[in-house]
Amino acid sequence: MTDGAFQMGKRARGGAGSKFQAAGLAVLAWSLHAACVTTLEPTQPLRAPDSPPSPAPFSPDMNGPGSPVTRDNWTLIGSARDASVDWAPDARHLLVMLRSTNEPLDRQQVLLATSAGAVVRSYQADAGFWLDEMRFVLFAYPRLPSGETRVPEADEGAIGSLSSEDLVPVEIPAESVSNEDGLVAFSLGSPCARQQFQVWSSSSLSEPREGAAEGWSPDGRLLVVWHYIANCGPESVGWLEVIDWTTGKSLLADPDIRTGIGGALLDRAGRRLVFVDRINKVADLQTGEVVTIDFEDFSRFRAWDGSGHLVLTNLDGDAAAFSSEGRVVERWPAVGDGVTSAIDGSVIGFWFTDTPRPSNDVTLLREASVSVLAMPEDNCPTVDLSPDGMGIAVVCLSGHSQFVYIAPVSAVP
Repeated sequence: MTDGAFQMGKRARGGAGSKFQAAGLAVLAWSLHAACVTTLEPTQPLRAPDSPPSPAPFSPDMNGPGSPVTRDNWTLIGSARDASVDWAPDARHLLVMLRSTNEPLDRQQVLLATSAGAVVRSYQADAGFWLDEMRFVLFAYPRLPSGETRVPEADEGAIGSLSSEDLVPVEIPAESVSNEDGLVAFSLGSPCARQQFQVWSSSSLSEPREGAAEGWSPDGRLLVVWHYIANCGPESVGWLEVIDWTTGKSLLADPDIRTGIGGALLDRAGRRLVFVDRINKVADLQTGEVVTIDFEDFSRFRAWDGSGHLVLTNLDGDAAAFSSEGRVVERWPAVGDGVTSAIDGSVIGFWFTDTPRPSNDVTLLREASVSVLAMPEDNCPTVDLSPDGMGIAVVCLSGHSQFVYIAPVSAVP
């Protein structure tokens, strides 16, 4: 998972029956043994009876089905104007979002693919995320007249499964965070004011609580909540709370710990929380102690390694690992300003996010060994290690399109 771009360790996002049918999230299955598309009839129609499911229309810059395209160790899954990926928590599958900005729903795709790059199904949808190892949630955004603002509560959502082509409508907004173990937290109201949040499961919906849900710990137990104080957008200021959702107890609730929205990241043990208050700081949830990390020109990316050290990068592309006391324990010069990690920190990846790049490689750290994987294209600003560290996905830019590739980390010497 990418421990950066102001994302938490877990990610996520959820409508009602007939409305969702109208949104047209039609399930398709691709035959990977032939060059054609095979349409599977769902057991419950997802369109009106007089409009049977049909293959999703492709925009001119989107790839059709067929044999995976490979380049060295990389497999090309698909491309579109805007692309992103979300790995399943067991790393055996991933969702690939292929979007065409300001286009109708039938020009949007979410692909369900295996970790080897084989496309299993294609959905007409705007976005998606994993609910657990078997289930995922897909979203269709309302198409609005020019000038109108999308309201997340109007999103149409449906739960899909690896074991079935059926979709089950669900009412969760797309801007949510999943613990990838069956719980989804979402915020209510404007981010420029005091908010509330709720936590959804397939059997319950919690009462609203104060704060905005920001993300979960890697084990899905702890929820980070941000409480608004003042300002809006990049200048917003608030304070952080960490809630053990299994008990409902607040492990950290200190209004003096000020930070902007986004960017907080819990370690694997659920004991330490890194956040930004003009500089990086780490709060110990057991002692309440806050340690300042002295690292100039730091980037927005951060990760925890397998030893529990905080890994930061700076804008020059240098990286360093810090102990719980804030001391530098290791440095890696000129590896990149981006960092991504396996969920247990056993694999760390560095890359340069911007052009011009000193190198066009992903530098991988595995059990104290360093290896280099050449990117499949010249401009790949997004890199995402799988949760087990055994796979890697990249999004590359070429012309007006974004291309999604994956590769096995095991293929890197």
